[in-house]
Amino acid sequence: MKNTIFIVILVLIVATLVFVALILREILRKRKAAKNSIFNNIAVAKKIKVIDKPKLVTPDYIVPTPELLNERTEEGTEEGTEDETPTRSNEIVSMRKLVTSFSFRDSVAELPIVLGRTINSKNYILDLEKASHLLIAGARGEGKSMVINTIITSLLYKKKPSELKFVLIDQTGSELPLYSPLEKHFLAKIERDDQAIITDNQQAINTLDSLNTEMDKRYKLFKTANVKNITEYNAKFNNDILAPNDVQRTLPHIVVVIDEFAELFTSKGKEFYAPLLRLVRLSQTNGIHVIIATQNISKEIITESVKSHFPVRILLHVTNSEESEILLGTNGATKLDEQGDMLVSAHGVVTRVQAPVIEVNEIERITEFIRKQDKLGSVYSLDEFKINKAEQGKKRTAINKKDTLFDEVARYFVTNQQCSLSAIQRNYKIGLHRAIRIVAQLENAGVVGSQVGNKSREILIPNLDALEVLLNKLNDDLK
Repeated sequence: MKNTIFIVILVLIVATLVFVALILREILRKRKAAKNSIFNNIAVAKKIKVIDKPKLVTPDYIVPTPELLNERTEEGTEEGTEDETPTRSNEIVSMRKLVTSFSFRDSVAELPIVLGRTINSKNYILDLEKASHLLIAGARGEGKSMVINTIITSLLYKKKPSELKFVLIDQTGSELPLYSPLEKHFLAKIERDDQAIITDNQQAINTLDSLNTEMDKRYKLFKTANVKNITEYNAKFNNDILAPNDVQRTLPHIVVVIDEFAELFTSKGKEFYAPLLRLVRLSQTNGIHVIIATQNISKEIITESVKSHFPVRILLHVTNSEESEILLGTNGATKLDEQGDMLVSAHGVVTRVQAPVIEVNEIERITEFIRKQDKLGSVYSLDEFKINKAEQGKKRTAINKKDTLFDEVARYFVTNQQCSLSAIQRNYKIGLHRAIRIVAQLENAGVVGSQVGNKSREILIPNLDALEVLLNKLNDDLK
């Protein structure tokens, strides 16, 4: 009897569950139908919008083939594979095998760079988008050009012209002009400039100012589109959520490469350093990335401010342990071999990597392969930076009325590389209002940067020598 009752109850429970499941399925079906109806209406609306403002249709871009790179014999590795055989630090690494390896081909990184091989024969791949900015340093002839060529080549093998642009600044004009055939495909410049590869100091400063303008325009677009970064913006645009027009367009990543950074730093001072510092400080999410290379590794050049904005740093062989300590906090770089043997410091981890060899004829073949695809549009134009004369006049008036403590406070800030109102009040026994006025004057003079949120103001002058040059110029102007 008990068994019969139990079976009946069990059947009733199962029947109830089946009934409930059928009801829920019908409810979900109706909701799905309603949702599809809404999406269909939206899709129709989008189609009408796109027809009104059609997107520009461009020919398909063909990525360079691996055969354009020289084939080199490499011990312990095979094309398309990575084994565990340790790589000797001075072993030749093939760029062709790096770009055809599974780890690089299948990388989901937005801006993947295969820097070389570790001593364990693993490809070292860095995502420039996550790194934001990159600093390369080392003694002359130790492989900085190898690293720069590796970075550019990696990106050319992964990105289309619509996705990536380069700004190439080479004061010596000896290395980067090799990439001038890419002008109509991968280079960005101020429209009126004749040369796509920047070799003139003033032209470099003008371009950095224009990149700041580009950065500001992008942030305005993000605000209008209600997105936080370039990835979200392009996703909305490519999915027709944003209508293409004269302002809205797909935004490419812009990679700025500055060779011989120290030369510009010392010769142009604040005029060069201020727009560069603003760019690296504010451009983390809008797709503008800066790579600087230098052989001058001194505290006057590699300041704490520079290091804080370039969290990923590459150091090649140096003979002075102090230089290694300045850049990485370790003297390991004195023990490196020559020609591309390097230490890569990223996210608190230092890894030894051997860069690949890329010869001039390989670069020429790659750039010519791309140049022949001549129906892909024109060079990416940067808006020319325009000086606000009214604002400039206000700043000049403010400096004319500079406080008697102006020079002393400027020296204090530059010595400590920190701007602090409380420190001024404490050290110079003055009130808050006067301290605020002095800092405003220092901002107008270009000693400190503008206030951004709750962050401390940036010190725009790297050392006291550069400050004295600025103070002498200001004092001469006031005479």
